[in-house]
Amino acid sequence: MNSQVEMGLAEIDQKIADSDRNIREAGSLLPKLAKNGYPTAEIERTLTMMCHVLHGLQSQRRTIAEILDEDFLPPRIARPAKRTQRRANTHPVPVAASAGGWRAIYSRLARS
Repeated sequence: MNSQVEMGLAEIDQKIADSDRNIREAGSLLPKLAKNGYPTAEIERTLTMMCHVLHGLQSQRRTIAEILDEDFLPPRIARPAKRTQRRANTHPVPVAASAGGWRAIYSRLARS
């Protein structure tokens, strides 16, 4: 694989990993917000949508790597994370929200 392509994929991997870490960190703050009386339902829905978008980007990243080189195994940070147990009150993401969210998240990742 071309070294320029590898550098681009590595940059994408890093941005995906950073985004995943940021989403998890924001999610870890929800109990504190709820304890202090702040509403968290909208934040939870947004974080859930962002997780779905991020998993889609990870899938696209793996597909790109497979297309470029059938024997290429993506780095560990591009592989899907082991599923953790989700909270019972997690709201599903509406289809309309996730469709528009793709473009917004992708453009934000591209700019950062």
